Amino acid sequence: MIKRKMADCVKVFLDTSILIDLLNKNSKDERVSFVKILIDSLNENKPSGKKDRTFFISTITIGEMVKFSSKNSAEVITDLLDALNCINLEIVPYTDEIALNQNTLFKNYLSKTNLNKLLDTLKAFPENYTNGREYISKDFMIIATAHYINSDVIITCDKKTFKPIADLINIPCYTAYKENFQLSIDETKVYEFL
Repeated sequence: MIKRKMADCVKVFLDTSILIDLLNKNSKDERVSFVKILIDSLNENKPSGKKDRTFFISTITIGEMVKFSSKNSAEVITDLLDALNCINLEIVPYTDEIALNQNTLFKNYLSKTNLNKLLDTLKAFPENYTNGREYISKDFMIIATAHYINSDVIITCDKKTFKPIADLINIPCYTAYKENFQLSIDETKVYEFL
């Protein structure tokens, strides 16, 4: 995996799993609490140079969130803006150019047989290849979108499929778990990726 310094990350791409945790405000789960600390720290600690940090989200993520919500896309986006509490947020549409980029990035994994092999390697969805292929196809789309916009880093909570897939094609990706970050002594601030 390519390592990044937090101060060098201007373009931060957020996977669906991060946003689901961020919107889960009433959860007492330690990881959910850490996601909020991480996003707050990314908002507070500006990147090196003159540019402000920008968060990016794929329209694939918006679609996934609407699918499992009683809200429409505008309401989901409003909730995300509130939860992220950031100055700069861009929602990136999944375009024909990104689809072509995806085909290039994942050309070795696009056949049904190779997707099944990848699922076996990841030990994901052993009981249902059809659901597994659909699930990781969405991961491919989100990772391809991040790659297309030349994001500095992707942040996810999904260490079972998303992170290993990003690692396969050398896309900088960190999972939002405390052990992957340098924290303040009281664990209320994130200083750096490890």
